[in-house]
Amino acid sequence: MAASPQVWSFDLGDVPKLVFERSLQESITSVECGVVTTNNYEEVVVCSYAGKLLSFSSEPSTGDAAETGVVGETAKEKNERKMRNLVGEIDRLRVQAIRRDPPRSAEIRRDPPRSAVMRAATTTGGE
Repeated sequence: MAASPQVWSFDLGDVPKLVFERSLQESITSVECGVVTTNNYEEVVVCSYAGKLLSFSSEPSTGDAAETGVVGETAKEKNERKMRNLVGEIDRLRVQAIRRDPPRSAEIRRDPPRSAVMRAATTTGGE
């Protein structure tokens, strides 16, 4: 069954206002809220039945240099850059873990390949 997470606001009185809605093509198993990737901006993190993690941020999606850190960078490009940085950090940590605990190296290497993580993140996140 497809799900549609929604975010509602009560900022302007007693009548709730729909702020965000996203139609997903799969079921949701878990939803959590909080500050995850960017200070001062809350996010809704959704886990799908298939294991995908989707993050929906309240961070403004402007393309100016003050927001993204790179002149002319769009919100999508910013998210892709963040994901590349995170994947690189995971790779560095995986190498450190293998060096520190060689007997567990086979278990550490069984994690999903980074290309699958990047593909899932760029096709489902940041929208």
